[in-house]
Amino acid sequence: MQNTQSATKLILAALFLAALGAFFAWQFGPLLVRDFAIKGTVRAANARITEGKCKTRLIVSICELKIARPGAAVVELDYAWLDLPFTDHTATPLLAAHDRTLLTTDLGQDMLWNRAVTLGAFLALLFCPLVYVPIILVRRSRTRDGEATPA
Repeated sequence: MQNTQSATKLILAALFLAALGAFFAWQFGPLLVRDFAIKGTVRAANARITEGKCKTRLIVSICELKIARPGAAVVELDYAWLDLPFTDHTATPLLAAHDRTLLTTDLGQDMLWNRAVTLGAFLALLFCPLVYVPIILVRRSRTRDGEATPA
């Protein structure tokens, strides 16, 4: 009975971490892919940052920015990366040279690889239990079956 409860807790924990990983991928992944696509082809934009805040918790920095352009909708950008807690960051709006609808910032472009490594590391850690938990459960099952059969 206790093994069943323990297995259920492990499975639920793995599913929770996977859901958290899916949320991070949904929140930060598309913007990261888009920023890689326009890397190196950006120029100054006729836009302004209407709202922006960066918070650092331990070594993870998360920035939320809203950029307004004349005659266009407000664009929201979310960045996350590993950084020292006492660094200040400023951002300047940038525009993709080949597509004038794509806005980014110099901060997003400067931290591009840092953002990619950070997201990759978080996703690896959060999705790892989906591989590891079944291995644990199979080993427990084999051990239990091995103990139940006499030699």
